[in-house]
Amino acid sequence: MGKPWQFQKWRLNNNPIPEIPQIVEEAKSITKPRSAALFCILYLTAGRVSEVIEIRRRNLSVESINDRPIFKIQLPNRKHRNRKWKVIPIPLDNEYYLEMFRIIKDYAKLIDREDLLFPITKRRAQKIIENEFNMNAHLFRHIRLTHLAHMGFSDQELILYSGWTDSRAAKNYIHLRWRDLINKL
Repeated sequence: MGKPWQFQKWRLNNNPIPEIPQIVEEAKSITKPRSAALFCILYLTAGRVSEVIEIRRRNLSVESINDRPIFKIQLPNRKHRNRKWKVIPIPLDNEYYLEMFRIIKDYAKLIDREDLLFPITKRRAQKIIENEFNMNAHLFRHIRLTHLAHMGFSDQELILYSGWTDSRAAKNYIHLRWRDLINKL
């Protein structure tokens, strides 16, 4: 099969993408707070592991924007020269996002404001995901961006969310099937 990542892509292309409720249930079943928070942050941000492990507690906030409660996650953008940070807004009026926010909040309250949320190496974060979920951590990026595409995000919105420089990367990250076309027809 080649490299482990090729197997992961094969797995995505040949199996249904897990739906958001399945992801939330999986997150709620995790007993270790750090692992659960890492799982949720990787999914919600569609961030690279190298970006997620640099998030500090001060990079998390809750704001009201247009009378909607928003969980704001600021993380470094490792692949874009002109945009050093990306801000991911997560609406808390969505029951699934609210559940994931609670998992992250419960873990973050154990961390000092200036400290890293995940004081671990990139390799350790990848191992946590591989050992606990039998999947590559980068797979969260594919799943989340596919979900956003299903929600109707435009190319420009996906570029902003993911930190890409253009939409060419979408062909590798977004996994649509013929059944996905039915709702559009």
